[in-house]
Amino acid sequence: MHTDIAREALNENHSETRNALRIIRSTTEDMMAQLRNIVATLRQESPRSHTGSEGTAAIKALPDLFAS
Repeated sequence: MHTDIAREALNENHSETRNALRIIRSTTEDMMAQLRNIVATLRQESPRSHTGSEGTAAIKALPDLFAS
């Protein structure tokens, strides 16, 4: 998806290229923040507990993180 946005923008003018790169950067930063939150939640779980609701929710959130 990001590659397509950048590729399309490169065929246009520099302003559109900059806008596409901002979108890519923003999306990437948001996804990394979500991933950091998930990892932090998983680390808070007891290693022996496989039924913790926060960890389960974090694991279930992983597919949504990369869906877009």
